[in-house]
Amino acid sequence: DGKFAIAEFIVNDLLTIRGDMSGYYYARAELFAFHPDLIQQLSAKAPELIMNVLDGCMWHSKEKVEGRLVRVNYYISELFGDPSESPDVWTSPLAILVASGDSTPFKHPAVRMVLELKWKHFGLPIFLLIEGCFTVVLA
Repeated sequence: DGKFAIAEFIVNDLLTIRGDMSGYYYARAELFAFHPDLIQQLSAKAPELIMNVLDGCMWHSKEKVEGRLVRVNYYISELFGDPSESPDVWTSPLAILVASGDSTPFKHPAVRMVLELKWKHFGLPIFLLIEGCFTVVLA
């Protein structure tokens, strides 16, 4: 069936960063603006394409210097989610990935960055507050 190959080509083409004399072109924002439920739709209808979307949400430098880390830019605002746009946490892209039951997307660097940011900004402070309360109670 050629539908998957065409869909894969379209997703890869839209999520490729291109540049010319007049500027850079990257259709990630337009793709997610036109399809705000992209991760949910792909999870239900074409889970094989999720990794392609995740690959398109990051850019890494082709310049590799021995002994140095490779520069990576993550474009993960749509994966991170916005509570003002989606107040139901169970409809966020991360929750959709969890509900799919597949652990493969969680090995992807873009998803790992989302998880790291959410832990650092939300999970860790709450965890430390609870542990501090337990320490005070036990002392």
